[in-house]
Amino acid sequence: MKNIAVVDGAIKTLAIPCFNKLVESYPQYSFTYHATGFSGTDSLSYLNSVDALVILGSASHVHQEHSWHGELADWACTLLYNNIPVLGICFGHQLMACAFGAEVDYFRDADFKIYGARQSVITSEIMGFEKGDSLKMAVSHRQVVTGISDQFDVWLSAPEQVCDGLIHKSLPLVTVQAHPEASNQFLGLEVSVLKPDQYTRVQRDGGELITGFFNTFL
Repeated sequence: MKNIAVVDGAIKTLAIPCFNKLVESYPQYSFTYHATGFSGTDSLSYLNSVDALVILGSASHVHQEHSWHGELADWACTLLYNNIPVLGICFGHQLMACAFGAEVDYFRDADFKIYGARQSVITSEIMGFEKGDSLKMAVSHRQVVTGISDQFDVWLSAPEQVCDGLIHKSLPLVTVQAHPEASNQFLGLEVSVLKPDQYTRVQRDGGELITGFFNTFL
């Protein structure tokens, strides 16, 4: 059974419902949970084996430079250089983008938060998706990737967020600004403008992204 480490960078409310949703949705994999925003990266060093890493969101921002930010980015890069895939989500997207020379900044200012659902277009064939397909997923963030290095291609883009998803050109790194892992609890708390009857679409499309990542890289 493949072992997947899930990092929760939460500093206020743990994303345990999102982790549980992953566990329930993919019983063919073994998952471990690591609350780096609360307890640092020590638990990662005790893992016997890792076949993939998923980095979830955080209310912290990459430019705050918490000690665990750099430790997590370094650990993730070590995995990548050993051909172990990494999926970066929201904060994870920004953290890994920064690790490879991309630029991250506030979308507008520190007090402005984007939340709701965003429909983004897939710009190239990737993870079973066709160019021109679209994904509609939940979003809840203040910072965005504003510019990328030549190590990345953009694979997911929207008019209001051009760098909505990145893929590294030579390493098994995929990132997305949205929240494909969003649980009902997450949507109710963090994306409150969505009504329960709108959850199905964003969770379906998010699930297709995560499934595509696992099927492609594991």
